[in-house]
Amino acid sequence: MSSGITLSAATRQNLLTLQDTADLLSTTQSRLASGKKVNSALDNPSNFFTAQGLSSRSSSLTNLLDAVSNGVQTIQAANTGITKLQGLTDQLKSVAQQALGASNAFAAK
Repeated sequence: MSSGITLSAATRQNLLTLQDTADLLSTTQSRLASGKKVNSALDNPSNFFTAQGLSSRSSSLTNLLDAVSNGVQTIQAANTGITKLQGLTDQLKSVAQQALGASNAFAAK
């Protein structure tokens, strides 16, 4: 039992065009969903591996930026600590000078 469908040349061409359009639409939707122009090595091997290398480099640079930011925060915290210690040292120095002046004044009387 053969159920063959006979299509004219124009209808067959239209069907093939619609199938190609559906494939292109699928590819476009995939690119839009992923945000990438090339999603696999099958699309364009050169661009795919270039993009993969750049993504890896970007990730490495992001990690370095995080490390530098952590280092800067550590230095800022240390600077704040040193500034507070300088203030305390100045206060201790002032108290010591007052005590020395008071003992000198007591000794002079």
